[in-house]
Amino acid sequence: GGSFVNNGNLSSGNTFLIDQNATTVNNNLFTVGDTILVNTNATLQNTSYVNAPEIWSAGTIINSHDLVGNNLLNTGTVTHSGNGELDLQMSLYNTGTITLNALTTVCGDICNAENMTVNYFTSAQSLYNGDTIMGTASFTNNAFVSLSNSLFNSEDMNGNGDFCIVDSTLNSGTITGT
Repeated sequence: GGSFVNNGNLSSGNTFLIDQNATTVNNNLFTVGDTILVNTNATLQNTSYVNAPEIWSAGTIINSHDLVGNNLLNTGTVTHSGNGELDLQMSLYNTGTITLNALTTVCGDICNAENMTVNYFTSAQSLYNGDTIMGTASFTNNAFVSLSNSLFNSEDMNGNGDFCIVDSTLNSGTITGT
């Protein structure tokens, strides 16, 4: 455990690991050349700008500004809010809990196999909501989700938001809401 606070410009050429029970707070520019790993019971709190090609989290990410990367793999908890953007060039894969309260752009696909809530504009190519290991996936849309390709749902979708889907939808689950 322990804590680390970045108030300057921090650059790591390789992987940056936030170990169990540790907290890293970023208040300025934080660039990682490879992967940010947030371990179980660890926390990354970003109030400024974080850029890493790969972001893997089994712990907690609290983002209130810009979080930029290629892929986000989450098995823990991610909360994105504030004035910044979650900007992923490839994909977002979730088997934990994600809450999106601010602008989110995923240039590739979103795969939700657990709990995801969208409360602000989100765009991606395709969205898959389902669980392949007999769990329950829940996707709540309380905003606007724009998909340039397809929507696939095999579990539960709800909320009072809207979808704009360019290509196709396939639903074998439940969709409720207004």
